[in-house]
Amino acid sequence: MKKLRDATLISSPDYLQFIEELKVRVISARITAARAITHEVILLYWDIGSAFSISVFTACSSSTKIPAPIRDRNPQKSR
Repeated sequence: MKKLRDATLISSPDYLQFIEELKVRVISARITAARAITHEVILLYWDIGSAFSISVFTACSSSTKIPAPIRDRNPQKSR
């Protein structure tokens, strides 16, 4: 008897509608979270690039030479 009532509940239009609404909410929350993460990563990279640019500008303006990357100084190792 209980199995019959459970099967009726699961197949009822109200229950199916409820499940579909939950699925939509989960998908929406996932998209919102992905956008927030992407936004934060872009800000992080922007901040890293800005800090690097300031560092290079400061080094250049104080007439300190910036060493070339190791692969440029040692062409035998890059082959």
